[in-house]
Amino acid sequence: MALSNSKKSFLLYNDQIDIINELTDEQAGTLMKMVYRYSGGESPDEIIDPTIKLTFIMLKSQIDRDKEKYDLQCKKNKENAIKRWEKRNATASDRMPPDAKYADTDNDNVTDTVTDNVTDTDFKDSQPEKRILVYKSGSDTESWG
Repeated sequence: MALSNSKKSFLLYNDQIDIINELTDEQAGTLMKMVYRYSGGESPDEIIDPTIKLTFIMLKSQIDRDKEKYDLQCKKNKENAIKRWEKRNATASDRMPPDAKYADTDNDNVTDTVTDNVTDTDFKDSQPEKRILVYKSGSDTESWG
């Protein structure tokens, strides 16, 4: 059974390298061509070499398991999206936005005010002078009170 070509990729795992390394370069090349054909939706050619056949069966089984897992995740994602679209008593933030381009329209301006009391005692003869420093983030101005 060949896979449908709705998915544009497949996984090869590092723990499979020991098996691949046992093949000759010619066998590995033939195997990879067959794996790509299979994952692209084509039926693989008849395999004559028993080593390539066994290795292909192992890789094919893993590709099939990964495809089933992928299809199941797609189905769950689709069901969740439908649930959110069909939610009746939802606020605007609960529903999916109709256009993702305009999904984040809130204003992220933040204003902080910091007040600090500073006592100036540099001069021994004069009275200590109290100043209040007010700094507002988002502006380059400081005010002294």
